[in-house]
Amino acid sequence: MFDRSNYKNLSFFCKKMKVEGAQEIHFPIDRTWNFLVDPHFIGKLLPNISNIEKLNEDVYLISGNLNVSGFSSVLTGTLHIHKKNEPKSFTVDISQEGKWGVMSASIDFMLTESSLNNTLANYNVQLKLPLLVKSMIGNKIKELIHQNATAFFQRLNEQKLH
Repeated sequence: MFDRSNYKNLSFFCKKMKVEGAQEIHFPIDRTWNFLVDPHFIGKLLPNISNIEKLNEDVYLISGNLNVSGFSSVLTGTLHIHKKNEPKSFTVDISQEGKWGVMSASIDFMLTESSLNNTLANYNVQLKLPLLVKSMIGNKIKELIHQNATAFFQRLNEQKLH
């Protein structure tokens, strides 16, 4: 009998996907940087994250729910912010485990000033999904990432400068 607990840890049962995009942010680059490297702020803007706890420097325990096209899962995992080159680039690695296996994302952010008070944020997402999850909702994943990114940056643009 095949043990499912081993299944979710085998990398050859994973499907990799890439998603890229860019958004204009209506804040200067230094303010944008401060927002985007603050995990608690990020957690407030992401629809699927319900809890963030600091484990150590730049590493956080996260939990939340994923609901896509009838597929749902409670997820727990880690968020790691690294490769910081203030205020131009950084990487966020997210690894979450749920009943369907381990899902991970590596998001590279590149920030450039587009004008005195605006920043262009380019992002490159590399996802690793269990093959079963990919087969169930794979056609919706890219659309979901773009929707969540658009909503995330829209909520960011609605923030007030303090």
